[in-house]
Amino acid sequence: GLGCSPIKVARELGSERRETVRSLSIVGVGVLSGAVTSTRGP
Repeated sequence: GLGCSPIKVARELGSERRETVRSLSIVGVGVLSGAVTSTRGP
């Protein structure tokens, strides 16, 4: 619960947010690279 250790909760939330940001950045880079290659053409 929140009452036991707010520091642990904050750390877990921070780690989750970091993972989300990392996955979003990976997806964004993939989409950008895919768009660049598709527009440029083979």
